[in-house]
Amino acid sequence: MYRVSCALLAVIVLATGCASPTPPPTPPTATPVPLAETPPRPTETLVPPTPVPPTATLVPTRTPEPAVTLEPTASPIAVEVLPAPLYLLGSDGQIMRLEMDGTTLTRITEEAEPLTDFDVSPANGMLAYVSGNRLICTDPYGGDPRVLIEGPTGPDEHGRIVQIHSPVFSPTGVQIAFAMDGVHLVFAGGGDPDLIQGDDPPGPGAGRYSPVAWSPEGTRLLLSYHFYTHGGRFVVKSLADDSLVHLGSSCCHPSWSLDAGSVYISGPFYGPEGRPGLWRYDADTGSESILIDDDPADDVLPLAAHARQLSDGQLYMFARRATPEEYGQTLGRLDFTMYRAAVDDVGSRVPLRTDSHVIREALWAEDGSGAVIVDDSTGAGDDSPLVWLPSDGGIPVVFPAVGSNLHWGPVDVYLSETVGERALIAGSSECVTVAGGRVYLGVGSQIVILDDSDPTSPAVISVSPSLVGKVQGLCVLDDLVCAAIGVGGM
Repeated sequence: MYRVSCALLAVIVLATGCASPTPPPTPPTATPVPLAETPPRPTETLVPPTPVPPTATLVPTRTPEPAVTLEPTASPIAVEVLPAPLYLLGSDGQIMRLEMDGTTLTRITEEAEPLTDFDVSPANGMLAYVSGNRLICTDPYGGDPRVLIEGPTGPDEHGRIVQIHSPVFSPTGVQIAFAMDGVHLVFAGGGDPDLIQGDDPPGPGAGRYSPVAWSPEGTRLLLSYHFYTHGGRFVVKSLADDSLVHLGSSCCHPSWSLDAGSVYISGPFYGPEGRPGLWRYDADTGSESILIDDDPADDVLPLAAHARQLSDGQLYMFARRATPEEYGQTLGRLDFTMYRAAVDDVGSRVPLRTDSHVIREALWAEDGSGAVIVDDSTGAGDDSPLVWLPSDGGIPVVFPAVGSNLHWGPVDVYLSETVGERALIAGSSECVTVAGGRVYLGVGSQIVILDDSDPTSPAVISVSPSLVGKVQGLCVLDDLVCAAIGVGGM
């Protein structure tokens, strides 16, 4: 919450975050996803309106008193569909940004060659993407593009043209891990890359490494290790001592636990290189704990997909049970249902929705409010729609976008509208300073400046672009505003 001396109402709203703030667009009407089975609409309890008491005793007469028209005291605030802006790789090979209203869709990149991969910084929304075998970094809106790494244009000694792929920002946004004949690290601001894990030379039992996800505290990397001939596995790379910890042979959809002590791996597949179930691996030792077991004596497959521990400490997943015959008849294109479970009692998981979907990709909201999925229930393939599935069982919302590689963006700050004499600003503040009749707020990774000449009606003067991390301290020196950005510096 804001801690300021002026009268300021702070609310959490969606933002596009630019130097000249604009009001949010009108959100769309939620549209049910065309499914084979439409989820039931939650029962609504109708409450009769409370009558407005009269302001004075009315004397009965033959002529009724005219009705009193009540003027609204505030403008309605737009209802947001998504918890944050959504970035995706569009069908044209460019990055698209879908705003929290669920309707405003903007193309972010305009590269001559289609993008093959990208990531979004969790600290400040910067983008890192690969186009034309170059690793490029931009601001959250595709501005100020900088080429960080130029990949090779000719074949190596083995006749391969080594490709850059799998860029992943560190939790602080300071470094980017990427694959290019091994796993490298490079600073987001530029510089020479550092090779931290080289690929094996081609040969029997050899393979290649690529980054998947940083641990929450940023000291380890989860890597994918793909054999040249078949399959693969996941390993944990320690940046402190260069050690590698192998996490069995399970697949797929890996995710870190909140405490960075373990990795969850889901089993949505059945076959020679895919076993159904759910496992937790100790990140230090690689020891396996079976959370959902595939019993060979049972003729039912316990399939699990996209399991992840969210901010409330619970485990969220999509799951279903199917016979091997059902799996074979659909070629593995089965529909899954949303579940939640305690991490120490996954067997007692509870369904969050009654509908099910064929899911090509899923991105959970950090607060557990739902997930965006690429829904291939109709068999549309690359044209499968993006759908928001609320975890409270609400109606699915179909978005005007198709694509893949889903990422959340930052919830930027902006002045949404004026209600009465109070300014509504997005985000939460950790620091504030007052100087020269102005209030300076650090809101997320941005600075908001308010005119405090009239404390009953503070006006927003300007909003900074997203900086390199969360604003943790502010001071004003003459005409300069200095901000401490944690590991990002000043």
